[in-house]
Amino acid sequence: MWVRSWISRRHDSGFFAQLVKELHSEDMNSYANFLRMSNKDYEYLLQKVEPLIRKQDTHLRLAISPSERLMLTLRFSNRLQMLETHRNQPRSTRTI
Repeated sequence: MWVRSWISRRHDSGFFAQLVKELHSEDMNSYANFLRMSNKDYEYLLQKVEPLIRKQDTHLRLAISPSERLMLTLRFSNRLQMLETHRNQPRSTRTI
């Protein structure tokens, strides 16, 4: 099956493989800021949800790891929360 070369390198040189693992090994404060939680809390949450979010590899592709799935979900939900906060900010403040 034909796959674009940059897509086939995702597991070796993609966002999760590079940035997240570098942050984890080199700068735990930035890693915790990136996740918005400590590594201990992240590992605990991953342990709880891993059986629910694990997917099987197929002969066509490798599945996204539970850790990567959780990381992407947390990042996406943080972004949504930030957008919602900014959108509702005028309603939540009172002008005198």
